[in-house]
Amino acid sequence: MNCQPRVSVILTYFNYRDYLPASIASVQSQTYGNVELIVVDDCGPDLLPLDIGSLLAGHSNAKVVHHPHNLGLPVARNTGIANSTGDLLVIMDSDDLLAPTFIEETVQALVTQELDGVYTLVQTFGARDYLWTPDCSLLNLLVGNPGPATFLMRRQVFDAVGCYKAHLPLNSDHDFWIEIAKRGFKFSRLDRPLYLYRKHARSLSSVHRDARWSAVPTLYDDHKELYDTHVKELLALRERQYRQLEHEYDKLWQGWYRADQASRVVHARYEAAESRIRFANMILQNIALQPVLWAYRKLRRRR
Repeated sequence: MNCQPRVSVILTYFNYRDYLPASIASVQSQTYGNVELIVVDDCGPDLLPLDIGSLLAGHSNAKVVHHPHNLGLPVARNTGIANSTGDLLVIMDSDDLLAPTFIEETVQALVTQELDGVYTLVQTFGARDYLWTPDCSLLNLLVGNPGPATFLMRRQVFDAVGCYKAHLPLNSDHDFWIEIAKRGFKFSRLDRPLYLYRKHARSLSSVHRDARWSAVPTLYDDHKELYDTHVKELLALRERQYRQLEHEYDKLWQGWYRADQASRVVHARYEAAESRIRFANMILQNIALQPVLWAYRKLRRRR
């Protein structure tokens, strides 16, 4: 009998046919034993429909749920959760990856620390490569810093929040994290980069960057009372963040200034050397001076 709690991975698919096989494989390669995989096909624009079922052949506890037409990312996630059976949930997009021990390590942390959810460091890859250290505290979320899209949570957390909101197609992750923090659920960060977030030209954050920011007022309206309650703390936090950015900018500028000064010194020395070489070539190529140079060299050899 398997005593491990079942983890349902909800993988939403829209139009990343080139990336979906790797995402599915990363779920199938988990070191944790009791995993259910739900792939939600949100009726993407692919001209050549992808046979998702064939990609799930190696996973006995997996299925595909098809939307009749495109309903958007938040609804796709809600659909996947509604069709899942696990006590624990993981949401992921079809262009991202899980490290092989993501579920094992997050479940262990959740159980041993009696948490409601666990998130990890995020390793971006693809067009950009850097390590993201998310902070899902309430104030940090309210001030505008989002939480990761992929994390482990108990089903009770989703039930309490209600759903991913369809009217926030580009900010539903951010809204969901605010709801989690507002309700006081106990989450912890595992300081290991177990969630791999792909950066590419067709990702939602790239294609709809401006639309995402234009949707922020709607996010504020949905949590107006919360923002009004913490306005002084948020202003103070934002000021600290701006001061930190200013400090980082000063460090970068000073580093650039030192490099620029060193470059100017090297350039001046190079110009001086070039001038001496040009003068020497001019002397060597002067026919009138060649006999003098010949006599000078002969004299030096005699010494």
